[in-house]
Parts: sequence; structure tokens; C-alpha cells
Amino acid sequence: MQQHINISCSITWILFVTFLSTLSIGIAAKTNLRQQRLRDRTATSEDVIYQVYQDIDIGVVNEENYVDSIISPTSNPLYKDTISPTNNPLEDTLPPSYSPTTAMPTYYPTQTWDGIIVEPADNNPYFFGSELIEIPELGIEISKDLSVKLIAKTGQRVTFANGTKSSYRWHKRSDGAGIVPLNTTHPLEGGYVYLSNSEDKKGGVYGLFMDKHGNVTDYKPLLTGTRRNCGGGHTPWHTWISCEEEYGGQCWQIDPVNERAEMSKLGGYEGGKFESVAVDPRDRESPVFYVTEDRSGGALRRFIANGSDFEALDTDGEITYLNIKDEYRFEWTANKFIGQLSAKESFPNSEGIQYHDGKLSFMSKRTRKLITLDLDDYTYTEEVVGKKFYGQGYFSRAWGQPDQNLIGPTRKVHYFTEDGALQNGIYARYNDGTYTTMFQAIKGGIHKWDETIGIALSLDNTKFYAGFQSLGYIFEIMRDDGLPGV
Repeated sequence: MQQHINISCSITWILFVTFLSTLSIGIAAKTNLRQQRLRDRTATSEDVIYQVYQDIDIGVVNEENYVDSIISPTSNPLYKDTISPTNNPLEDTLPPSYSPTTAMPTYYPTQTWDGIIVEPADNNPYFFGSELIEIPELGIEISKDLSVKLIAKTGQRVTFANGTKSSYRWHKRSDGAGIVPLNTTHPLEGGYVYLSNSEDKKGGVYGLFMDKHGNVTDYKPLLTGTRRNCGGGHTPWHTWISCEEEYGGQCWQIDPVNERAEMSKLGGYEGGKFESVAVDPRDRESPVFYVTEDRSGGALRRFIANGSDFEALDTDGEITYLNIKDEYRFEWTANKFIGQLSAKESFPNSEGIQYHDGKLSFMSKRTRKLITLDLDDYTYTEEVVGKKFYGQGYFSRAWGQPDQNLIGPTRKVHYFTEDGALQNGIYARYNDGTYTTMFQAIKGGIHKWDETIGIALSLDNTKFYAGFQSLGYIFEIMRDDGLPGV
């Protein structure tokens, strides 16, 4: 009898030990899987959604079988548990080449038909990032000889120049932004509006109204009823396009002067997960719009408009898609499937996009590349963002992703924001390929793992606007010497 009890106890003990071992292996495997997913972007829920919708777009699966079961991507950063990157610059280089003109500068910008206020290159070029000054109360370190002030914050009422406050509180999850003049005939005389998208699930676009000196006079909603408004772009007739980064999303046109907002035809009938817009205005009767889409297979679309005013985007235009043919050449195709495959292979998750002088430059955040198309000879170039760095600060090629972009008034500096890094910032790329830091988050501070947003320039180019999304900080930045061309 005693022998049977001992055997029975032994078997029980063996089973118990086996169970603990299996449980430990399972926990370890689950932990390793979680860590691997944090390291590998392709294992995130967002990428699962990208793949599912990519399959839907090209007819592999039935959308009805997936829509109800898809989990929305998390808004939290992906890499909270990773090791902090070093704060040393990735590569020290000589100061960027600015190639200033020899003539005396003129500080009276000229309005062009494409809605851009052009400022001649000045004789006092400013190089960002040679030294960064820490401002703890704002959570940033900013390039020396720049002044910064906080003009808006999520959840707080905006303070106007006369001391009163806005009826509305600053919106959640500020993102892409643009400047529109209030006086389209004489832009420098009538003030302007800083239009700020909300990437919140309730979406919308909000206007921060300024007088001609940049003093805040009003703040109010300009577009409601949309979802996750992300990036956008300007039109030649001084309106703002706001894009929904939402499956089936659309691109909305807002005219803050005449208080008009309507859905455009840029997104087509099927819509998409759109990011930003740029326009080639050389043909006044048929300007050409380009729209990026933040998906692994998000085709870059070209829309040739029929007309040159607000209504031009209410009518159907010719839509084609970018197809990268080889290492040097590209084409436009009417086949969306080919455009999606090209995007997935060559420029997944495209973000900010800008046009200047026959060239179209856009960011692929997944590959961390700046791609520039020559629209006249159908060739292109690409480079890894931040590879050649000057001065203090750095763009994190390990975790950071290039996002929205803006070509500066002298056309010698290309600004861009950063998404997802420990010390995300605003960076400037000079024409010689050198990158510098305008400002970045203090390491371990209140903005870690956030994204920088809202880059825009005042009409006289003396004020630069930008901020952070999570806390909704919006900054006004100026050169200490008061000169334009920040």
C-alpha cells in the first residue's frame, strides 16, 4: 500500500514539474515574441491592417469578411521598452553649404500664383544646430540664436493678443498644418490663418487667426465631422487640403476666408488612408495634384484638375499612379494595382510631399528615404534621411521616421518632422545633403516617443510654427535678429 502511495506521489510530482516547465517555456516564448514585435515593425497590429487592406485593394480577400474583425492600430509608441539611443551625432560633417547671394537682401516677399510667398536668399544665412540650448519648461533643446514661445496647448483656451481667451479649447492630436492669407490680393496686408489638422478619431480642422504681425486674434473650428485628419497641402487659389488618414478617408478643401469646406475628388470614389498633398501649378488651367497615402501599399496618386479655382476639385479629373520602373526612371500608370505594388516595393508609407521647380519630393517613413521625382524627364533620386549630419542633435535612423516636410523660403532648406523617436525633433536638410537640428525633445523628457507636427511659415517668413502631438504644444519660433528665412 505504501509503495502505491509513493508511486502515486512520484507521478503527481513529475506531472507538476512538467506543468511548471511548460508554463515557464510558454511565458518565455510569449515574452520573446513581444520583444520581437517591438523590434520588428512588420509584426505590429498596424502592419497587419496594412496587409489586410492591401489584399482587399488588389482583390485577394473579401472586405466584408475582415472589416468587423480588424483591430484599430494603437496610438501609443511602438518602442517604449527599447534601449535609449545615444545622443551623439551620427556623423560629424562640415557646416552645410548655403550659397548665399552677393546682392543686398530684399525683405518684401513676392506672391506667386501657386500661393507660395517667395523670399530671396539673404546675406546672413543661419545654420541650425551648431549649439543647442535647453529650455526645460517647454521640454525642448533648440538651436542657438532662435527664440521660441508656446502659443497653444491641447485642452487649454488660446490667449489672444488683446488678453482675452478663445471660446474653444485647443484641439486634440494636432498634426499637419498650413498657412492661408486672409487677403489673397495683398497677402502681407491682411493677416493669415494657421490651419491645424486634428488626428483625433473625431478629426476636423481648426483655424488660429493672426493679424499681419502674427498676433493671435481668433481660434475656431473650420471643418468638423471628419476623422483622423493628418497631413494636407495648399492649392494655387489659397485654400487648404486636409487629408483623412482613415480607411476610406477623403481629402477635404477648406476656404477659411469664405468659411467654406467641401470634400474634394482627390481621393476618388473609394477613398484611402491619405497623408499629404502637393501641386504643380505650371499649367494654370489644369494644375496637377499629388497625394500620398500612409500604407505599405499606398499608391502615390496624380490628379490632373479641370480648372483653376475651388470648384476644380469638385469635378472629376484624370487619376494615375506612380510606378518606379528601375533604379533611375519612373512612369505614371492608370492601373492602381501596379501603383500599389510599386509603393510596397519602393516607397511604403509615404508621408509629406512638396513641389518646387519641376521636382516633387516626398518622404517614405518606412524606408526612411527622401525621394525626389524630376517631373519633366521622368527620372528620380533617393537618399537615406539624416545620413550626413552637422552639429548637435541627431535624426534617429534607428527609430525615427521622417514625416511632414516643408521647403523653406530661400529654397535652400528642406524642413521635416519626426515620428516615433525618443528625442523627436524638427530638422533641416540643406541642398548639399547636410542635415541639421532646429529643435528636439529633451532626452527622457515630456515629449519622448511623441511626434513633431504642424510645420508652417508665416507669410513674411519671419515666424516658424511647429509642435508636438501628444501634449498639443504649438510653438512660434523666430530668429533673434528678426530676419526672415528661419
